[in-house]
Amino acid sequence: MFEGIGPGHYVVAASPDSFPTGYDLSSLSTMPVNVTTGAPLPLTLSVRALRSVSGTITMFDPRRAKLAPAAGIEVSIPQLDIVSKTDTNGVYALRNLPAGTYTIQVGRGTSVQHRTISLPSDPTILTGIDFRVHP
Repeated sequence: MFEGIGPGHYVVAASPDSFPTGYDLSSLSTMPVNVTTGAPLPLTLSVRALRSVSGTITMFDPRRAKLAPAAGIEVSIPQLDIVSKTDTNGVYALRNLPAGTYTIQVGRGTSVQHRTISLPSDPTILTGIDFRVHP
């Protein structure tokens, strides 16, 4: 709250340094404000918390008789219509997620696995959400 400001036109800006890490500040901009006498003026500045989920997908490789990275596997959150594929190391990442409870789905057709995750309203990076798929 600012006190002692006289009537007039002002520009309000938030300092990026005043926000904790984990927020997307790219939409943070200045706001013109017209101050009048006698009534408080509400002002809302909004920033988006960054949330992501990542992990590794592996598959048993019978030729090497061990688990190996599974490249090109589809990973999705159907409720958000977000889809990603694993890279050559079997790693996936789902970014820019809203807060809420969701199901991560790995694979398609008859070979589908599901896992429920919960993302709080605070910035969150969930790592190690790994799956083992079958060929």
